Amino acid sequence: MRAKFLKKGLSILLALTMVLAFVPVQPVLAAEPTAQDVADGIESYNSAFEESVSGDTVTVTGTVNNAASALNIYIPSSVTVVWNADFSEPGTLSGTALLELTGAGTFNLDKSGRISSITGMGTANLGAAVKSTGVSTLIKGTVTSGSTGIETDSKITIAGGTVAAANHAILTTKAAAELTVTGGTVSTTMGPLTAVFSKGGAKVIITDGSVQSVDGSQPVDGSNAPVYRVPVQVGDTGSYDIIVTTTSKYSYKAETDESGMAYVWVPAGEQYFDAIGDKKSGNLLIAVPLVTNDPLEIPVYTDAEKLAATILKYNAVSGGKGQLEAVASGSKVTVSGSLTGVTTSTKITIPSDLKVIWNASLTG
Repeated sequence: MRAKFLKKGLSILLALTMVLAFVPVQPVLAAEPTAQDVADGIESYNSAFEESVSGDTVTVTGTVNNAASALNIYIPSSVTVVWNADFSEPGTLSGTALLELTGAGTFNLDKSGRISSITGMGTANLGAAVKSTGVSTLIKGTVTSGSTGIETDSKITIAGGTVAAANHAILTTKAAAELTVTGGTVSTTMGPLTAVFSKGGAKVIITDGSVQSVDGSQPVDGSNAPVYRVPVQVGDTGSYDIIVTTTSKYSYKAETDESGMAYVWVPAGEQYFDAIGDKKSGNLLIAVPLVTNDPLEIPVYTDAEKLAATILKYNAVSGGKGQLEAVASGSKVTVSGSLTGVTTSTKITIPSDLKVIWNASLTG
């Protein structure tokens, strides 16, 4: 009896064992890193970086200017890294990015942030200053590189600051990537290369800012209309705002470099170009062609120079005899000469910060 019972028990145990053998085992998934985990990883790379965590946001400050190895940051989808740190390498890296981003989160290079890699000095097959795989990137600070500036397969927005490289400033590696430029400057120091190279025809949207050149994709504006490059050269050195407007209320803004150069992207057709500086300004109305490599030269003048020019133009339409002379000096315009028997009047508007000294004779 006991043997029969044991035999029956063993049969049941064997049956249960066979059933359990066919039940699939669910793998235990590792938890995604938290914002604190991301901060700890950056701290372990170099304690000169300082990290603060608020919710799902990690803010990084500090200075590391002699990096000997790449910094790899995995950013999960729920985490945003705000970079206000100064990070550079002295030319010791080769074949790798200085900052490599992976994951599905967000990386923001803020206005005070800087990432600089001098390795490569124009060699295209060396690493970028920043490489992003799956991470959305927002740039408001500074990225410079002796090779490629930013390499990405994901969405990237340039909203200010500078991205400058000896090779491509921005390299998109997949068609699914998307570049949007809403401000700032994107440039390359090697003439034959393009500042933006869109591999696979990734979308390029330009609504403001100076973008030196684009290859691999037709840039469009915010309404998906094609835009075309116009190199603008202001007739003066220093920083100028270039503002482009049309009768359809389209508006575009870029800032020149210290040589007075900017590269704007606007629709074809008639456009008003204004160059506005601290002391001088100028404007032109031109028809933008579909393709242009010739710089649009905008002469600029002070308010005093403009007022003097207005007075001089009156000589040709006054109908009188003689001539007025007008000389601008600082915030002062001195008028001399004699103009008699004029048959047309003129109106002179004097800005509040100008002074006109009239030593001329004007009679009708």
